[in-house]
Amino acid sequence: LNENSPAVVRAAKAMKLLGLEPNYLFSNGGLDANWLDKHGVPTVTIGAGQAEIHTVNEYVDLREYEKGCRLGVLLATMPE
Repeated sequence: LNENSPAVVRAAKAMKLLGLEPNYLFSNGGLDANWLDKHGVPTVTIGAGQAEIHTVNEYVDLREYEKGCRLGVLLATMPE
């Protein structure tokens, strides 16, 4: 996907409505989204407060997690 993809544009719009600034990082990391993309389902993944992922110091910032939850609800409910 690129920044003009409908899925990316929609996610960016939702983030901006919540006062968040999108940070575009395109990666083929080990996410389940890769399977969806492989089968033709455009998929955007969104971070939700996790830090030092897959280490013994991994943690979640609960304020950032809450923002991620609000973003998920908005993405599911906002009109096209």
